[in-house]
Amino acid sequence: MRKIFLLLLPLFVCSFSAIGQIYVQNTQYNFSRFLYNPAAVGDAPGIRLNSVARLQWVDIPGAPNLASFSIDAPSEVLAGGVGVHIMRDELGPLSTTGINLAYAFHTEFDFGTLNIGVMGGILQKSLNAVWEYKGMIDPLIGPANGVYNEAILTPDVSFGVMYNHYGASEFSRFYVGIAGHNLLEPSIEGLLLDAGAASLSRVPRSFYLMGGYRIDLDPNERNYLQPTLLVRTDFSQVTAPQIDASLYWHYKVMTFGLGYRHKDSFSGIVGFELSDRLFAGYSYDYTISALGGNGQGASHELVLTYILQSGNRSPGKITDILDGRTRKGTNE
Repeated sequence: MRKIFLLLLPLFVCSFSAIGQIYVQNTQYNFSRFLYNPAAVGDAPGIRLNSVARLQWVDIPGAPNLASFSIDAPSEVLAGGVGVHIMRDELGPLSTTGINLAYAFHTEFDFGTLNIGVMGGILQKSLNAVWEYKGMIDPLIGPANGVYNEAILTPDVSFGVMYNHYGASEFSRFYVGIAGHNLLEPSIEGLLLDAGAASLSRVPRSFYLMGGYRIDLDPNERNYLQPTLLVRTDFSQVTAPQIDASLYWHYKVMTFGLGYRHKDSFSGIVGFELSDRLFAGYSYDYTISALGGNGQGASHELVLTYILQSGNRSPGKITDILDGRTRKGTNE
């Protein structure tokens, strides 16, 4: 019934946001770090355009769908980088549309860079549902097959820190970052029929730890392995941290990867540098949780990254981004 659902909606939203189902989740996180950490803004040698399209659990009605687009660029005037992130996420009758502006301050050392980023913007959360039931009409619910539409605007603030350590080849030997999202714990009280449930209607803060390490096999051939890790948590006792681990093999213009999401799925990843400016990556997730019964619950994801020249700087290359060559004056 509608009223019961709306009373339970805060728990529904909070549980999904706690395990990263609202929008800060994708399998190819190594190629879309801006989604998780605003400190990654401006760390490419040029204007970077990145898009993510994810169809999750495609055989299950009401499963999450994600569309994300971001653009960021370095700024010498601001001693860092600036960026914009736009996204659309759908989860059953609940949808989220948002736009965020980000800034990151970059500090350079002889051995690496330390970036500190902040992001803020507006989220629109909407509930669009058709209620179908049989039996006696309840005046609190309304007529059968009724339509409920409601939308609210909430602020969104994120903060992050990221460190890149360089080797002798000027490539990133390893990177590590930590970020917090939904720091204001935005309220969805406006979606509820019962204002008495307001204490349960806040989206909890979530935190992300991300890192990766480069293992060179043959530097002359751009042949290297890269294990990566992403941990999500809201530090609650209700949900356990979610852990993603991946291993990539980069060889010349090709990338292959295997991923594992703890107690949830295995993933296969393949990527190609279609030109000096364009990279495309595809991943397929095979669900091993209860959602994956009878072959259901598979997920598909496409990531595209394109880099433009920034000002008077020498043209950036996709290889600079994938290899982590982010310092000034290191473009070839």
